[in-house]
Amino acid sequence: MTQDEEAFFEEFYRANYQKFVGYAFRFLRNWEDAKEVTQDAFLIGLVKIKQFYASENRQGWLKNTIRKRAQNFNKVKINRAAVTTFLEDPGLSLAAPDHYNRIDSPSAYCAELLTDQEFLLIKRIFMEGESYRDTAKEFGLTEGACRKRVERIIKKLRKRWDGDH
Repeated sequence: MTQDEEAFFEEFYRANYQKFVGYAFRFLRNWEDAKEVTQDAFLIGLVKIKQFYASENRQGWLKNTIRKRAQNFNKVKINRAAVTTFLEDPGLSLAAPDHYNRIDSPSAYCAELLTDQEFLLIKRIFMEGESYRDTAKEFGLTEGACRKRVERIIKKLRKRWDGDH
């Protein structure tokens, strides 16, 4: 990064950060989430500084990045809420006592139904709050492959859950 690019980026950030947080808020309806997404978007701009600096419409470039990050953020939030609700379901531990009498929690129920790797993946993302990106790196996957695996695991749990109840 050249000194000109660095100076420009810093000035652009200081002049526009609050405005972009407001823009992100329109998608997320939560100020803390909007700040997080805006920070992510600026970080992407910094990582791709050559592309960002060369853009004729830098505000449009950043708004597009914020919009995409906000959409992904909402998807992750919805998926986490669905899995958390599933894992916290009090009826989950009330399954037939002859088969599940040794299972004392929803996470233990999931651990029994899933392979060790599947359970660890779900645990990292939904119980420990790791990002898909970080979890994918840990598992040696692309972020897209990690998301697909999580979708398949959720379907597997839902199918099994519906079959048990």
